Amino acid sequence: MINILSLSIMMLFTGCKSENPTADSIVGKWVAKDGAVFQFSKEGTFTTQDLPKDKFLPFSEDFTESLFSETGKWELKHDQGRWIVSLYFENSESLPGGCVTQIYIAGSKGIMENQPPWYLFFWEGEEGGSRYRFTKKE
Repeated sequence: MINILSLSIMMLFTGCKSENPTADSIVGKWVAKDGAVFQFSKEGTFTTQDLPKDKFLPFSEDFTESLFSETGKWELKHDQGRWIVSLYFENSESLPGGCVTQIYIAGSKGIMENQPPWYLFFWEGEEGGSRYRFTKKE
């Protein structure tokens, strides 16, 4: 009985073990189901392709196109208990003045979604609702 209890406690704590994402785990190509793409470089820059405005910048009136492609700089940060990628979009025709926002990082494993494989996401609508997800392509 004691061995079963010890094993159960050990499994519980092992399942809660957290692993932190690194900049190397972000570098690469990330794709959403609808074909939107983020490409993150080691140098801290990124490009996007076919991001949907309604999911990414729903309140922006800077442009009217439904999809947009941009460039900018990125940085991995820990903010209020969550890992995020801060995105600094450059000044462009479709984003006059640029844009600063973030994309969340979560794990596909672990009780608290805190173990890789990682995925990136934006909240669709209210926080805690559905997620617009990007998965890494090798």
